[in-house]
Amino acid sequence: MQNRTLYSSAQALLAFIGCADAGTLYWAHRNNIELPCTSGNGCDLVYASHWSHVLGIPIALIGLAAYLVFLFASVLKLTSDSERLKVLLFRIILLPSFFGTVFSWYLQYVASVYIGAFCIYCRVSAFVMTFLFLSALIELSSARFKSVKPTNSL
Repeated sequence: MQNRTLYSSAQALLAFIGCADAGTLYWAHRNNIELPCTSGNGCDLVYASHWSHVLGIPIALIGLAAYLVFLFASVLKLTSDSERLKVLLFRIILLPSFFGTVFSWYLQYVASVYIGAFCIYCRVSAFVMTFLFLSALIELSSARFKSVKPTNSL
């Protein structure tokens, strides 16, 4: 029970960081505010590229929506008494965070190779999404090991 609380708390914290990161990036570019970036204007180059939108929707907004879902799911996991709901919420975190991790690192590759720029906000988001996925994966393996009972069949 304590491990579940630990995983859910870590996931809530990571989702909050992701919300702050993606929200800042979306807000700044929506309002034409230049963000401080570690490598010149790398963030602006990345956001101005055609890679920064999917079907006309800014990737930062998609990330913000995903992190809000993760935050809601992890907080609900912490407060719910229903095991069925906790399992559903766990799946809501595990599967999308896997796809988010793959997509985030693909975008890091695109930024580096095709755009030739580095955006610290995008990199933070990629790491946060990766840690969210890894925490869910560790939670899954922890739950599976607890459900397996050792036998004395020697």
